Amino acid sequence: MKLLIRFVLLLAALTLAGCGFHLREAKPLSPTLSRVQIEASDPFSTVPLALARALRERGAAVGPGAGASVLKITRDEAVTEPLTIGGQARVQEYRVILRITFELRDADGKVLLDSTTIERQRDYRFDETQALGASSEDERVRDELRREQIYALLRALEAVR
Repeated sequence: MKLLIRFVLLLAALTLAGCGFHLREAKPLSPTLSRVQIEASDPFSTVPLALARALRERGAAVGPGAGASVLKITRDEAVTEPLTIGGQARVQEYRVILRITFELRDADGKVLLDSTTIERQRDYRFDETQALGASSEDERVRDELRREQIYALLRALEAVR
């Protein structure tokens, strides 16, 4: 019985290895982005912290210094707007929209990535009987959208050579 289990496990391992399966890896950033300085127009934005963490995970040094490329976040806005209104003039659905606009310059000031806007949006339903959960729903949606924005921004940076 043990021999059969070992054989099945070995067969499964060989099948996975043979099909080319491997975990998704982050693409390395170009040498131009080995040091990145992040400048944000909104001092209370969470984007620079999340972006700095993601850049460090990819091997970049974050902060000012010699040869640092400058990633300037020129606009960072989050909007929650009513989407549908019910029969009693109460909001039933909301739409959350997050927009971020940025540009990238090398240490000499040459534009590497022109002004680019990344927008993410999601709709969610508001249940007035669960009013206490509405703020946490809005916060959860914003967190997910922000994470998607950071990944989209990193993909744009990966394309810079």
